[in-house]
Amino acid sequence: MKKILIASLIAAGGFASQAHAQAYGELGFTPNTFKSTFGTTAVSETLYSVRGILGYEVAPNLAFEVMGSVGTTGATVRVGGTDVKVESDYGVGIYAKPKVKLSDTVEFFGRFGYGRSEGSVTPAGGAATKETRDDYSFGAGISVAVSPMMSVNADYMRYMNKDGIRVGGFTLGLGFKF
Repeated sequence: MKKILIASLIAAGGFASQAHAQAYGELGFTPNTFKSTFGTTAVSETLYSVRGILGYEVAPNLAFEVMGSVGTTGATVRVGGTDVKVESDYGVGIYAKPKVKLSDTVEFFGRFGYGRSEGSVTPAGGAATKETRDDYSFGAGISVAVSPMMSVNADYMRYMNKDGIRVGGFTLGLGFKF
């Protein structure tokens, strides 16, 4: 993961021109759908998180980003007669963001990269078990500029689909150029 980040930053620096270089940040709220199977019980729950992105636009149609999220709530599910609490602890990732302007204020984008997520499973009266997973992730969205320095963003991301665990969700957020 460090090698990918270093290579992306070097590429961003090599391709950036003064006219297009722009740093930005985004802060959003995400209700993620978590799907998995515990034993014979299929679980589908909504886990809420706050997501932050720092990005660097290297050309009018390309940016590179790092993403981080922190879970805000968990869900309690019934598995084999026992209540089990499922939580999203954190997520991190690195992404390429190709994009196209649809008008002066509207931009459509894709997001492709790799991420790591950690979650906790805690049976009633038991100790928490932490699970960490890495996977490719992707998504698409739209950004609407409300001023030259601020935008409203909406996207859908598939963060994980590995080892019987699927996590994805819509994020609504605000973006700020630096």
